[in-house]
Amino acid sequence: STSPTPIASARRPREATVVTFEDGGNGTRFSEAIHFTSGRAALVADPSLSAELLHDAAGWALRLKATALAPCVQIEDAHYVAEDEGFFLMPGAERTVRLLPVEGATTPPAPMISGGYGATTVSATKG
Repeated sequence: STSPTPIASARRPREATVVTFEDGGNGTRFSEAIHFTSGRAALVADPSLSAELLHDAAGWALRLKATALAPCVQIEDAHYVAEDEGFFLMPGAERTVRLLPVEGATTPPAPMISGGYGATTVSATKG
């Protein structure tokens, strides 16, 4: 199904319109697109990102959350590569991203995450 989702803001009528293409049966997301209706310069600078570092039998992952629109989420780590990045998080949305070890990685990840243009960088807390 495809459905545009406007982002409301107290200062502006709308920051962005989002369109997603996903399987209605199982929720698999195939594609997503965003249009900044007031331009990128009008975005809230701090999306209030939080990140939780998770570990299970498959390895390490990050659970990311944002309270405001977080465009262009970037994940950096000296010994791990994010399975996905450059995506946006909707207000209140949560996304889990696997961290893939670079050859020779022996320590737990210590990722730095940024989300937005001019946004602050946050460190993950271990969960």
